[in-house]
Amino acid sequence: MTPIVHREAALTLADAEICVLASRWPRDLDFTFSAPRHLFAMYFSSISGVEGRYLEQDETHFAPTGSIFFRPAGRRLNIRGPGRSPVRAVHCLLDQRRLDVLGAGGLQWSPQALQAALDIRAPNLRPHFLRLASEAASPGIAAPLVADAVLVLMVSELLDYLSPAPRSGPGPGDVAARVLRRVRDRIYDGEAPPPTVTELADLCGLSERHLLRLFRRAQGVSLIDFVREARLERAMELLSATDLPLKAVAHRLGFSSHASFTAAFTREAGVAPTVFRRDRRRPYVVRALRDDRPAKA
Repeated sequence: MTPIVHREAALTLADAEICVLASRWPRDLDFTFSAPRHLFAMYFSSISGVEGRYLEQDETHFAPTGSIFFRPAGRRLNIRGPGRSPVRAVHCLLDQRRLDVLGAGGLQWSPQALQAALDIRAPNLRPHFLRLASEAASPGIAAPLVADAVLVLMVSELLDYLSPAPRSGPGPGDVAARVLRRVRDRIYDGEAPPPTVTELADLCGLSERHLLRLFRRAQGVSLIDFVREARLERAMELLSATDLPLKAVAHRLGFSSHASFTAAFTREAGVAPTVFRRDRRRPYVVRALRDDRPAKA
């Protein structure tokens, strides 16, 4: 018997999907699962006593499965151990293209690598998973780019964990002023849809990983926070300086609906966009009314 899974929240990207799941496991686990997409997962609580093995490897024995693990696409993972109910998890489903772009497409899945990926103990991964869960449950003003950037950092951590040998890449001096200017110009382009991390990296001729790291070093702030602030400023500008309906504002900012834009704006600004627009315009309306009053004799 396989777990009964309920999807609490999800965030879909171009070549990845983040899901927050609640599972009700049977009393005793003994099942096999496989999927066409790579799975990078974290359970919120410990799953001690659970073991896994890959059926494609004849000599692979059961090994402990940790709260964070990676299962390559197409591999049949057999899980056994004591069940518990309920269990919550964050699942990141990644297309092969996503791993190729991030430089992880050439990973060699030897029996040792598969076993190591069943229990990943990189300390920085848990905060990243929690950030993704938060964005999926309550998307912010720049949720797709935030999630995309966090995935870049997570896959980098995975590569460092499975392949600890240092990888070469551009150093701090390679971030020229023109590169930063290109990023800023693209982010502040009010007519174009919101950029992805891949687009910005291609624009600069850098890998996604190095763009994120070097942008922080050069600007003193992460690219994620920079884009989030820029989008919030753009939203405030459109609400304050134009009469565009919320649906049009949401479309310009890359949201699928004005409802999702309203939720994201409220989360970031602490006030609904309709209230923000009303409060921003009220001083001008009051001043205009006062100016129209007849002068006292």
